[in-house]
Amino acid sequence: MHFVFLTRCYTPYKLDAVKESIKLVFSNTEHTYLHCIIVDVKNSECNPNAYVKFDDENTRIIFKSNKPENDKYNITGLNEVIKELGKDGYVYVLDDDNTLHPDFLKVVDYMTGNEDCVVFKCVNYDLEWGNKNILSGTSVGKIDWACYITKLSTMKKLEIPTEKSISADGLFFERLRNNNCNIKLTGKTFAYYNHLGVQKK
Repeated sequence: MHFVFLTRCYTPYKLDAVKESIKLVFSNTEHTYLHCIIVDVKNSECNPNAYVKFDDENTRIIFKSNKPENDKYNITGLNEVIKELGKDGYVYVLDDDNTLHPDFLKVVDYMTGNEDCVVFKCVNYDLEWGNKNILSGTSVGKIDWACYITKLSTMKKLEIPTEKSISADGLFFERLRNNNCNIKLTGKTFAYYNHLGVQKK
């Protein structure tokens, strides 16, 4: 199975840890991946030369400069990159303050390949599986990007809402639900949340 990891980069000094976590998980497996690092050139800390060392056969460094002023978290950039990708595989939005969980690929054991979305639990994130089930009511504030993967073709079709970028993870999950997508809940922990925390330079 093929996975695409999308990392919007605001803190390049953490990218070494992010990339190494992905390489470790995929070091002895038949599964494949592409890591897209999306750099907001409007960010005052953006230095293109700082990203050269991260470029390899499994990594694409993508510079985006046309996000609207109200799109603080560069959802516009995410949608543009998704449109440019192939049709196969599953997408995981891996933030630059997070790392890939060592058990991430165990999610494949719960998949047939027909799922539009597969949901799992995260270490340090209180995903609400109980009376406020994520399959009903609002999903905003109840689910994070780190909690689910989405079929690439489904993301191309639906697109991520940009009107409130801080809540895009929950709003997109609601869009999946409202379009009757095939959503699989694993109930297992295959991810971290904010694993790198607020490390300083």
